[in-house]
Parts: sequence; C-alpha cells; structure tokens
Amino acid sequence: QVRVRAIYSAISRGTEALVLAKDGTEHPVEIAFGEFTLDGMRYFAGYLRDITARKQAEVAQRFLAEASTLLASSLDPTTQLEHLAHLIVPTLADWCCVDILHDDGQIHRLAVVHADPTKAALAEQLRQQYAVLTPDAPHTLAQVLRTGQSWFDPAVSATRLRAEARDAAHWTLVQALGFQSEIVVPLLARGRVL
Repeated sequence: QVRVRAIYSAISRGTEALVLAKDGTEHPVEIAFGEFTLDGMRYFAGYLRDITARKQAEVAQRFLAEASTLLASSLDPTTQLEHLAHLIVPTLADWCCVDILHDDGQIHRLAVVHADPTKAALAEQLRQQYAVLTPDAPHTLAQVLRTGQSWFDPAVSATRLRAEARDAAHWTLVQALGFQSEIVVPLLARGRVL
C-alpha cells in the first residue's frame, strides 16, 4: 500500500489528446505520467484514460447554454430560429431544418443548414421547392407537429423516405442528401407547438 501511494502521489496532472483506435476512429483521452524514486530505483508511471463521455457532456452543456441564451434573446423569432439551426450544425447534426407551423395550419420551412458545403445547395433547393407541407401529410414532421411528441429514427430506411417523398424530384434530392438517422423535435411555447 505504501508503494502504491507513493506512485500515485507522484503522477503529474494529465493532459488531453486524441488517440487513433485500431478501427480508425479517434477518441479523446487524458494522459498523465510522472517520475519517482523508490528504494533507490528511478521509475516512471503513467495512465491513459478515455474521456469521451466527459467531452460529450461538455459539448451538450455548452450547446444547451448557447441555445438557451439564443432563444431568450430579444431578436425576432425568425432570426432566433435561423441562428439555432446554425448552432445545431455541426454541434449535434450534419444538417438541420427549421419548420414553422403557421396559424393557417400550413408548415413552412424557415431555414436549412448543412455542414457539407457540397450538399448545402441541395438542402437549400429542398427548402425552396418543398418548403410548404400540410399538417395531415404522411410525413414524420407533420406527425411531430400534430402530436407534439419527438421522433427519433437511428437508421432511416429508404422505404420510409420514399413513402414521404412528394414526387420523383423530391425523392432524388432526399437520396442525394444521404439521410442516415433523424431526430424531429417540436418547439413548444405556452403549451403550443410552434
């Protein structure tokens, strides 16, 4: 026990780095090491700790703080939501659409932001050509706005996307954008879905 205490008391404060795993993925780690002498012998000790969960929590906290500040600001709602889309990409997603439910019951696409510049034009084309949707449409977005319940699909199927496409051109755009997973979250204010 004495030797273990001596080793750990001598280890220096860690530093953060990215390491490459065998599968090619990068992982954030904390590395710490130190030098100590025990019974006249010089030793070095160190450790490497995976801090992925901590980094993800930090990103989530930072995002929530920024989003809360943004939504509480005095900017007009349209500008707030456009800025929110830019905050979401690339923090949480590769791309983001913001849709508004108007008083007339129509759903209008307010903003589209894409992290990949080559796909940003496709996302904007999708916004311009298919910006309006009716609440009774057989579409995930319409369902979320009707129910007020979030939707998460970790592995979007081509069958579902094809069923939601409005025409052949819409289907071509959706395929080009490369959906893999999807989260649709309603924004609620005073008990009303926005």
